[in-house]
Amino acid sequence: MTAPPPRRTVGFALDGMIPIAEMIELVRLAEGRGVRSAWMAEHMGYRDAVGASMAFLAATRSLTVVPTAVSVYARHPMIAAMTAATLEEYAPGRTLFSLASGNPRALGEMGLAVEQPVVVTREYVRVMRALFTGVPAIFDGTVFHLKDARLHVVPPRPIPIYVAAMGPRMLELAGEIGDGVVLSAALSPTYIRHSLDLVAAGARRAGRDPAGVVAAGLVLTAVSADGDGARREVKKMLAYLFRNRFIAENLEITGTRVDRQATADAAARGDWATAIALVPDDAVAQYAVAGTPAECPAQLERFRAAGLTEPVLLALGDAESRRLAVELAGAV
Repeated sequence: MTAPPPRRTVGFALDGMIPIAEMIELVRLAEGRGVRSAWMAEHMGYRDAVGASMAFLAATRSLTVVPTAVSVYARHPMIAAMTAATLEEYAPGRTLFSLASGNPRALGEMGLAVEQPVVVTREYVRVMRALFTGVPAIFDGTVFHLKDARLHVVPPRPIPIYVAAMGPRMLELAGEIGDGVVLSAALSPTYIRHSLDLVAAGARRAGRDPAGVVAAGLVLTAVSADGDGARREVKKMLAYLFRNRFIAENLEITGTRVDRQATADAAARGDWATAIALVPDDAVAQYAVAGTPAECPAQLERFRAAGLTEPVLLALGDAESRRLAVELAGAV
């Protein structure tokens, strides 16, 4: 008798912009539907990813929970190692740790500058891994310095560290040092392939097998009985995201024509009718999963085919749309 194929992996993302009670209910629902992982975003000024992650672990029994993506500028790597070790102690084998440079604008509001992100991230990962051993660590880097610093709560395994990346140097760095890479939302399958080629190049340069680097990626997802309404939700989010300078290359490689500046300006002044009208219809299919519950599974396959080993659905819309996104994650 032939063994059944292994279950494919899909995660579910929470953006920290809804009440913690609703997020806990969603992760409980996700676990009940067989979803593998919950990824808790850390947007400055919203809900803390670490505190929420502990709540999610306490509310579930098997779900992997990932704080995503903790800024290397906002926490010292000793604090990050302590955090990861504490989560691991509470729920062994059920946590990963995801790092990123972070949103420069939000960090600037805190008086923090994003400088030398590749250097900072490389050193950050090295320091965390040294601390995970429990051996007193000496490290004299460009940014971080340890003098016999020691983590006294030693995790029973090296906790996987994923690097969230967009720019080419950070993507290559993820391949060099990360247990996984986390790609941002609103990337087309074409651009995902391009990004993962850079990750693979970084891995090969470091003498690593690219297949050993897990390819996770956030996928904008709007599921609703009203398919047109779901697609409007995606257009609204794309109008907001198109202001990001990294999106320009994504649009160019994908072949999407849109007036980024006009779209961003309309979104900035809250003129969503204009912003949505400026986003072309075909952009929804290129950059997101959107439509009715029957329409969405086939759309998600395009992102898998692009190389994502773990698509992570970032739900848009109201509470019912979020529930339907969880159902989708558990069904595919």
